[in-house]
Amino acid sequence: MTRPVLRQPVVFAPDTAGIGRDAIRALYAELALYPKPGLVSPLDSGSHDDMDMGTFMRSLFSLRGYFRDIAAAGARGADFPELRALGLDAERRMLVATEGINTHRGAIFSLGLLAAAAGALKREGLSLSGAALGEAVRERWGGPSSRPATRPVTTTAMGRAPSAATTSGAPGRKPPRAFPSCSPPPCPRSTACSRARAVSSGRWCRPCSR
Repeated sequence: MTRPVLRQPVVFAPDTAGIGRDAIRALYAELALYPKPGLVSPLDSGSHDDMDMGTFMRSLFSLRGYFRDIAAAGARGADFPELRALGLDAERRMLVATEGINTHRGAIFSLGLLAAAAGALKREGLSLSGAALGEAVRERWGGPSSRPATRPVTTTAMGRAPSAATTSGAPGRKPPRAFPSCSPPPCPRSTACSRARAVSSGRWCRPCSR
């Protein structure tokens, strides 16, 4: 009598290298975009006198492995301190490559978290839509562990120390969405004046480009 063969569950290994490439391509596409007043582009340095496209390219080269690694960390269920350590290491490499100039600190944090979320969701075979990625960041890394255990009390622009409600939300309440999005309603008419009215009335979260 032969014993039945027990099949091992198949664990899907996500293509974290592909996630990393997509992140770098997105940052390059933003850099290559022109015009974008005040910002560095292939044609000028905008309002900056300490950086140019070459500075950004050196920064991008230093970050090539970071987005792959943080996506892999997200895929294996890493906690926030591990993601933070990866981000701080990437920041150090960026500052070495740019000789101390901050080119991508914001992207290291925000796009890094999205890459980690993409790795986690891809491993589980779930949607990689923008809303799904933002929700994954909030659900997986938006809790108390994402804040340092101790930190000095700072005051807000109004001169008051931030309350617990403003930093972590009310007890028992989920933290706010990490990456809020909006879907503005269509303009009633395809004229510049109607779009301007929509923006001024607050119905649009961002001006229309047309």
